Amino acid sequence: MGFIIFIITTIFIIYLISNLINNFSSTNKNEFNSNYTAHSRSSYKKNTRVQSNRSATKPTQGIRSKIRQAISNNHDIKIEYRKYDGTYSSRRLSNVSFNNEFKLDGYNNDHIKGFCHLRGEERTFRISRIKSIGLI
Repeated sequence: MGFIIFIITTIFIIYLISNLINNFSSTNKNEFNSNYTAHSRSSYKKNTRVQSNRSATKPTQGIRSKIRQAISNNHDIKIEYRKYDGTYSSRRLSNVSFNNEFKLDGYNNDHIKGFCHLRGEERTFRISRIKSIGLI
């Protein structure tokens, strides 16, 4: 009789542990899937926006060549920049380089970073929002 109770108790404990493991793994899987889906949606939106603005990449070629020139000759640049909210701002940047922090979101060499003299710190700027650029 004691042996049967031991077996039933052991089976019950194994059952509880397996349910806990299944619940834990399905919770993490659901969190992973929702994060992945949200990330995929945001990447999709960004990628579609980039693809729909293909004609906007041609005007940035001159800006990109000036950025490359500033990087290779270690020049400061002055840019006229359209911020996310649509307002314009003039910035002077030092130590300019291409920024690939957003590469996983579909942006490759689409941003620059540099020390912004207006804000007094390193900032990142999207190249397609730069309206004019000059070497200093």
